[in-house]
Amino acid sequence: MSIIISNDYKQMIVNDYSSHVQTIESLSHKYNLSRPTIIKILKEYNIPTYTKQQLYSIGLKEDIFSVIDTEEKAYFLGFLLADGCVFYDKNRLNASPKILFGLKSEDSYMVELFHKFINAQTSLRIDNRAGKGTVNCVVSSFKMAEDLSFMA
Repeated sequence: MSIIISNDYKQMIVNDYSSHVQTIESLSHKYNLSRPTIIKILKEYNIPTYTKQQLYSIGLKEDIFSVIDTEEKAYFLGFLLADGCVFYDKNRLNASPKILFGLKSEDSYMVELFHKFINAQTSLRIDNRAGKGTVNCVVSSFKMAEDLSFMA
C-alpha cells in the first residue's frame, strides 16, 4: 500500500535536509517515512545525499585554524606541527584529506583535549602495533587541511 505525499510535504523534507547536514535516518524518524521514501523524494528534487565525510564532520570546528587568534589555537597548532599530519590518499579520487594527531598512550589526555577542542565526532583510535601504544584523533576535512597547509 503506497501513500500519497503532498508536494508541500516533500518540499518541507527537502528544505529540512538542505538546511543542515543530517542523516537520511534522522529524517526518516522525524517525518515517519521509510528511508527509501526519503531517498526517493531527495532524488525527485535532485538533492544529493551527504557524503560520509560530511556526516562524520557534523559539529566539527573545521575553520578553527583559519585564524590563530587564541593561545589555545596556537598551542594545538604547535602540537599538530610536531606530532600530527595531513594525509591525502592519492589512490582514492576526491577522497577528503585526513588530519591525524597522535601521541603515546601516557599522553592520551592531550589527544582527548584536542578531540574536544575541535569538537570531533569520530572515536579516538588506539594503536598497539609493534608494542607502541598510541592514541590518535583522526578527522576528515578539506577546510582544515587547507588551513593547516598554509602553516607548514
